[in-house]
Amino acid sequence: MEFMSASRLRLWLVVVIGLALVACTLKMPATPIVSNTPLVVPVTRATYQLVLPSVQNNPLDSTKSASTLSGTPASPGSTAPVLNVTSTSNVEPQSTSALPTSLSSNTPGPSPTLYPTPTPIPLPTLTPSPPGVRITSPSTFVPIRVHTPIYFAINASSSDGLQTIELDINGQVIAKHDAGGAKEYNFVVGWQSDQDGDFTVVAKAVDGAGQVYQSAQAIQSVRGAVQTAANGTSVAYPIGSVVNIPAGTFYMGNESGTAEEKPVHQVHLSSFQIDRYEVTVGEYRDFVASTKHQTSAEAANEPITRTWRVDDIPSRWENPVRFVSWWDSDAYCRWKGGRLPTEAEWEYAARGTDGRLYPWGFDFDPSRVPSGDTAPVGFYNGPSPFGVYDMSGNVWEWTDDWFDPTFYGSSPVDNPHPPRVTDQKTIRGGGFNSTPQDLMVTRRIHNFPTTYHPDVGFRCVYGIK
Repeated sequence: MEFMSASRLRLWLVVVIGLALVACTLKMPATPIVSNTPLVVPVTRATYQLVLPSVQNNPLDSTKSASTLSGTPASPGSTAPVLNVTSTSNVEPQSTSALPTSLSSNTPGPSPTLYPTPTPIPLPTLTPSPPGVRITSPSTFVPIRVHTPIYFAINASSSDGLQTIELDINGQVIAKHDAGGAKEYNFVVGWQSDQDGDFTVVAKAVDGAGQVYQSAQAIQSVRGAVQTAANGTSVAYPIGSVVNIPAGTFYMGNESGTAEEKPVHQVHLSSFQIDRYEVTVGEYRDFVASTKHQTSAEAANEPITRTWRVDDIPSRWENPVRFVSWWDSDAYCRWKGGRLPTEAEWEYAARGTDGRLYPWGFDFDPSRVPSGDTAPVGFYNGPSPFGVYDMSGNVWEWTDDWFDPTFYGSSPVDNPHPPRVTDQKTIRGGGFNSTPQDLMVTRRIHNFPTTYHPDVGFRCVYGIK
């Protein structure tokens, strides 16, 4: 009897506790059920803004068009809304009143409200090209070096359908395409020249009605030294090549020039070699990489814009090096097994024996020199009588001689090389910003050998002084 009473007591306790747990469970709020099915709002090209009033500075309250916004299910105790909204395009809306005024949310607080904005997004429109043919690239025609490819982009259009399109250079058909009746046609053609010159470039097209179209005429200039190979083809002289200057006699100076250029006197020189081009940035960077040479400008802690490294980018590696002192130039030439030229060697290589004042002749020609900036070596002016380039323009050039303003009056005839009477070195040739007078091959200027300038470079010679 006693045993039975204890068993019943335990049974009743279990029943009471179970009922209590059930009662507590019934009083607890139900866990929110989050649906992963996106709510699709039918829109066309209108813009809608989602306003989420229960969240401050919500990153989703920006204006979106034809995009998807996705929220993250709320963690327990969080007031962030659970949001998964996808808007679509190309669906006709029922009406403004049919759009929902709010999106149901399983989170506490007010529901986000959807407001349509009144400004539609305009659809892009394509303007057809006018009838005709045109060269669309390059947009600007600048000189190129011989054997450098250039690509011309041609566009033509006609409502009557295009039959043929072609590109002509100097009156010769370079490329011709059958457009097959297309109302608009584009093609690209590459071309390069092994000759110096100014080339006329014209595009032509014929449509189905027999109408002939022609583009505006363009001039493509090609510059750079060329030589004729044994097989008769023309090839460019490589950068770093030299010119053999034979022994000879010429008259040095200019009676119409400054006092330092007088008097004109006879000079005889032994044979030597000289760089065909001014030393380039690419050549100088090889020297610096090999020797770890620090230029005078770098030693003076000049900013990079005042050192040779201002041009140390691939697109300017063929430009003449500048911001180099006489000492920097001399060090390079010695590294190459040469030296800087004497004034007499420099002038002889620049003018030959006929007394010309410029490498190309007796008269100044602005088309033969760059203006405002350096250019790749060999680009602009024709060679001297010996085939040496850029002896006027691009950059001035250091010479080996100490400057002596009166040396011409007492110069020896054979291989003159003045003694040191001043602390300055002579500079020749003129630069990209020089006057016609300074570009004469007889002009002499001078400066201290430690100085460096944005328009002064150099070239080397090899042989007997």
